[in-house]
Amino acid sequence: MKRIFSWLSAAAFLFSSSSFAAINFNQNIIVSGSNNGSVNRPVSVCVLNPFTKIFAEAGITEAQARRNVSLACQRDQGNNSIFCEESKARCHQSQLWSGDLTSGNRGELIIYNMRNQAGRTVTITDNIADLSNVQFDNTLESFEIPVGWTVRFYEDKNFSGGYYTRTAGKYNADGFMNKISSIQIMQR
Repeated sequence: MKRIFSWLSAAAFLFSSSSFAAINFNQNIIVSGSNNGSVNRPVSVCVLNPFTKIFAEAGITEAQARRNVSLACQRDQGNNSIFCEESKARCHQSQLWSGDLTSGNRGELIIYNMRNQAGRTVTITDNIADLSNVQFDNTLESFEIPVGWTVRFYEDKNFSGGYYTRTAGKYNADGFMNKISSIQIMQR
């Protein structure tokens, strides 16, 4: 079964004393594998750019990412190269999302009135300033956000009051269950 990994943060801007490098990460990296369900976890990406080459590696922790990029750089520049020191790496914290490509939810937010993506649903493709218009005010208990999207859930109508921002994945509305009155799609 194919899985999709998405860098929810599309770009990291990395500076050095002599140059500027803007690294655009591929938002959809397709890999083979089998992993039930969707997972949203933190990941660090670190970059070294000795001279004109750029090395980028990831790790679950920043320390792992720094080590990985240092080793990749050393394979090219030579062991213990001063240009490949872990401390010189520029790092960016991001999110790694994995989910099934065949799930069918690629372009719409789905909200549910029960936990664990169950019960009555409303499919959302645009901002909703007042969830009472779709009979869902203060009813949200879980939701599913498609790959590449960032969604903000507001406690009050017209995108006001306290809010909760989430990215791609399947979630229960823990901490804001039955409190949401408007929804804004921040990024697609």
